[in-house]
Amino acid sequence: MVRRRRPYVEPEPLSSVLPRLMREFGPRRTGVIDLLRRAWPAAVGEATAARARPAGWRDGVLTVRVSSAAVKHDLSTFRAEAVLRGLREAVPEANLRSIRYQVGG
Repeated sequence: MVRRRRPYVEPEPLSSVLPRLMREFGPRRTGVIDLLRRAWPAAVGEATAARARPAGWRDGVLTVRVSSAAVKHDLSTFRAEAVLRGLREAVPEANLRSIRYQVGG
């Protein structure tokens, strides 16, 4: 077996790589949760939005704090698909995979 050498590639200076990485990975994380929070009332309705609020977003999973077990049950059982679909349409850049509900807070 003949081993092929990879062609030499000149390393990029950190000063040119860092801004690109920050644009790609940094501010977007904060921006996505803000976009999800703005889209939330339209996805669940104003009455439910008063009882449940997006608290965090990580790796495609939105964490929502709800005021009671009844609200959690309603959102996670009866309206799960509709809420997920509404948020995916409103904020496609979130790559939303699922929603996790927590009672309290």
